[in-house]
Amino acid sequence: DVFLSEYLTRETLNERMERFKFCQDLARTLGAATRQKILDFYLGIHSVTGGSGWSQRVESVENTDTRTLKDLLSFIVNEDLGMAEKYSVALTSRRKHGRKIHQLGESAIGEIPGWLVPQKYPIRNGKFLFVLDFFRV
Repeated sequence: DVFLSEYLTRETLNERMERFKFCQDLARTLGAATRQKILDFYLGIHSVTGGSGWSQRVESVENTDTRTLKDLLSFIVNEDLGMAEKYSVALTSRRKHGRKIHQLGESAIGEIPGWLVPQKYPIRNGKFLFVLDFFRV
């Protein structure tokens, strides 16, 4: 109870619900999404190559072509492939017909479907699941 009350505070739950609603709206309206909405989504992802500091993340995301960022999201949301295939294509260089975005780290690719298509690809955080199992929650 102490762990859950400290880790999953009302504020944390509200922030996650707002992020969830934002992501679900983005997934539904991806074709018409603005540059700012695309950037906001990527700035919420935790893995950017070259470091995870906020200023590095902002610089990396803002210096990436918005069409390229949107293309990756559209591929993950709309393509009729399994997640393993999508993950593979997302990590393959564009020169080799993949959709890799150099500025995104590998774990970022795992977060994208978890936020945009959670009903098919829920985010599975091993550390958090370990803690819940440890406390038998």
